[in-house]
Amino acid sequence: MAQRVVKNVENDYLICSICLGRYENPKLLPCGHTFCRQCLNDHITLTVTDRAAEGFNCPNDRSLVKRPKVGLHPRQWADAYPTDTFLISLVKAVVSHEEGGTPPDGSDSVKGSSSNNAQTTNTENAGTVNGPRCDKHPDRSLEFFCLGCSISICPFCAVREHRKRTCECVSLVDAMERQRPRIQALKRRFESQIQKIRRMNSGEGILSGTFTNSKERALNTLNDIEGKLGTFFQVILQQVEILRQQVNEATVNYAGENQQLNAVLANIESTKLSFENMCNINHNADVLNILPRMETQADEFDTAMQAANQTAGMQLDVVTNTAFDSFIRNPPQVGTIKISRGGGGRNNTRRPANRREQSRSNQFSGSQAQEYQRQTSTGAVRPTQTPRPLREPRQTRTLSKVNVKAATEGVSSWHMTGVVFVGTSIVATDRVNQMIRQVSISSHALNLTLPIESPVSICNASVPTEVAVTQPEKRTISIISTERGLNVKGIVRTNKAYEGIAQMPSGDFVVSCTQGRMSIDIIDRGGHVLKSIERSHAFRCPRFLSVTSTGSVVVSDKEQKHVVCVNFSTSQLEWTYSTPCSPWGLACDQNGKIFVCLDNNSVQVISEGGQLLQDKFISERDGIKTPYAICARQGQIAMTEFGPSLFVPNSAFVFIAKFNN
Repeated sequence: MAQRVVKNVENDYLICSICLGRYENPKLLPCGHTFCRQCLNDHITLTVTDRAAEGFNCPNDRSLVKRPKVGLHPRQWADAYPTDTFLISLVKAVVSHEEGGTPPDGSDSVKGSSSNNAQTTNTENAGTVNGPRCDKHPDRSLEFFCLGCSISICPFCAVREHRKRTCECVSLVDAMERQRPRIQALKRRFESQIQKIRRMNSGEGILSGTFTNSKERALNTLNDIEGKLGTFFQVILQQVEILRQQVNEATVNYAGENQQLNAVLANIESTKLSFENMCNINHNADVLNILPRMETQADEFDTAMQAANQTAGMQLDVVTNTAFDSFIRNPPQVGTIKISRGGGGRNNTRRPANRREQSRSNQFSGSQAQEYQRQTSTGAVRPTQTPRPLREPRQTRTLSKVNVKAATEGVSSWHMTGVVFVGTSIVATDRVNQMIRQVSISSHALNLTLPIESPVSICNASVPTEVAVTQPEKRTISIISTERGLNVKGIVRTNKAYEGIAQMPSGDFVVSCTQGRMSIDIIDRGGHVLKSIERSHAFRCPRFLSVTSTGSVVVSDKEQKHVVCVNFSTSQLEWTYSTPCSPWGLACDQNGKIFVCLDNNSVQVISEGGQLLQDKFISERDGIKTPYAICARQGQIAMTEFGPSLFVPNSAFVFIAKFNN
């Protein structure tokens, strides 16, 4: 039975339709057909006579296959197409089975395994399955691993069910080698988590970075209060010293301002001067005669002094401020410490939480936060409020679609990787046919094209009639004008191969790099990097991005199946929203809504706070097949689709949805 199954697999999937032999170095064409490299090269050499030809006809369905790269000689076309690694692994598995060995888990053990396994394997147990078995085909063992679906599969499942564009089937050993960095990183992550918890238990560290930042803010608040108290204390001491001086000077000030005392003083001084003159000039007998009269005058001066003294019987007191006195006796409480502890989980309760959702601390819950207070004479920390999940009533909308294919075009496949609104038209990037397309969405006819090498994403520019297009293979961003047809107005040279692009409120561009050191960068119109956030646990494959009404950047990550929101002004992650499947394009409108294209033929609507508003705003019932790129404006969105094919994009339609905000 096993021999019959292997024979069927070979006849159905491993035979080149040109040489009718088993594949040797198979090459995968954009139309989805595979041929031997030499067979494909011979076919191109025989059929392509013009070096400037746009392509050649597929040997199977005769459809036009675009040349792999402009300027490449036809003799080099076959080498430029990608190698079908899955068919290579499948061929090696069949060869190993024919030689009597077990299906190989790696690419290097095909030939060497036959001699060793021949000693322990005979014809009686050739169909026996060792190791884990396939759930759908119990008689087959799990020999391959789909990197796109993250599941171990048998050869039948690999051939029949895992041929989508998101699937990549490799042997188990190859998968282990490719996933080994993730495995090691996960082990290190677990160890780091254990160490952090131990430090937390010992009081040495805090797991939450947000808590650490809030602690620093609280300590700064206390330092500020302490500084204000020092200033307050100095002011009070100065006021006390001023009052003390006023008490000491009160008697002198009141006496100096008494006019009666001043008059008595003048009389005493005059009388004293006269008496001294008499004593010096007159005879002794005269002095003795006037002495009683002078003593009487002195007694009168004493009486006048007592009568003129206004301070006699006066009292001096300090009248305190009653409010200040009450403040000193009963000082008010400076503040409180308020800690908010939020719950886990997200608004989408229909889907069970996975390991990523359970570990994210920045997702919100509908339950109220548990709070407690400690009354102390310290400053107060205001907690971050946990918003409730939002649900909006389903909106009424109308859906239409436009065909970007020109009447005279002879192409059969398209891939609209980006789309934007420009006035009453849409402008899209066609990566397969390497051109920019502009099509009217109103009554008047408009269908323009502009050949451009390797366009990927597109966004509106500062001028309403201009758009910016990324060309990662050339490491450039082209500024396209739509005012009088489609024309290249300018070129921005970059140091990285950027794919996604959106415009910031400042006029700069936010771009995503998915090659080499993956990152999200903000660049100016000269291509200089102003800010950069490199790949981290928050995102691993930042392809599509958009900008919210508040200036934050939202990014879709198909590898981790979530959407993240990043604030570049603080370089902080604001929130993370998990999607039920891989997200593709996303777009923000002016009313705080984010439209996310999903791999399950639907479009979700979430808020700028990361909360689900509408689950299936666009669904498969609307006729769209895998929405890919998307743009939004007031009450309107435009979406491209990948199409119904599992292997290559083949849709020339752009869907337009109108709705009430």
